[in-house]
Amino acid sequence: MLVRQMVQMKNRISGLLMETGVSHNKRRLHQVKYLRQLLETNNEVQRVLVEAAKLAPKQSHELALVYEKAKLKGNTNRATIAVARKMVTYLLQWIAPSAPLCQQKISAPR
Repeated sequence: MLVRQMVQMKNRISGLLMETGVSHNKRRLHQVKYLRQLLETNNEVQRVLVEAAKLAPKQSHELALVYEKAKLKGNTNRATIAVARKMVTYLLQWIAPSAPLCQQKISAPR
């Protein structure tokens, strides 16, 4: 089930990138380094990721729990950023399952 959700998320991210006109290489989207470069350098991708993070708690119970937990600690904007970080973590874990996530630094959308 988790793999199916990750595939759907990757397809949605690819679709959102195409919709917004961001140039990307679909084959390289599987690579962790390329995805990080897209997320760090492209404001449009960051905006799309935040938009997806606003909708994600409605689709996934697990992301809804992340949202509610972060919302209790801070405000709704911080909760949305927490969901976006979790989505990127899931995506990176799906792309490179052998890489330890605790050692990878994931930058937050700005």
